[in-house]
Amino acid sequence: MLTWWTPVSASDKGQQYQFYGDNKALFEHTEQELVLAGPADCGKTIAALSYLNRLAWLYPNSQWSIIRKYAATLHSTVIQSFQKKILKTSDGVIPYGGERRPDRFIYPNGS
Repeated sequence: MLTWWTPVSASDKGQQYQFYGDNKALFEHTEQELVLAGPADCGKTIAALSYLNRLAWLYPNSQWSIIRKYAATLHSTVIQSFQKKILKTSDGVIPYGGERRPDRFIYPNGS
């Protein structure tokens, strides 16, 4: 299987990845909006969730949204990836509303 990201040291908050191409550009952009597009399994979701996690840690008491075209698939895809591939239990981020279908994630810094 060809992947466009590889896990690297998780020494910072959340699992850290090394991104390539447009996924890497997400972390370097200065525009107010950015759209990630491309075929399945090229790392768009992991890149966006990593970026969202980074922003939540950088800006205490901030609020962020995860939006998906079809809300019915949000928990079984994106939220599951966020919990399993981005968050680390040692970071102290608490899923609110239940472990299986949380409504939000509460960060130690109030985000």
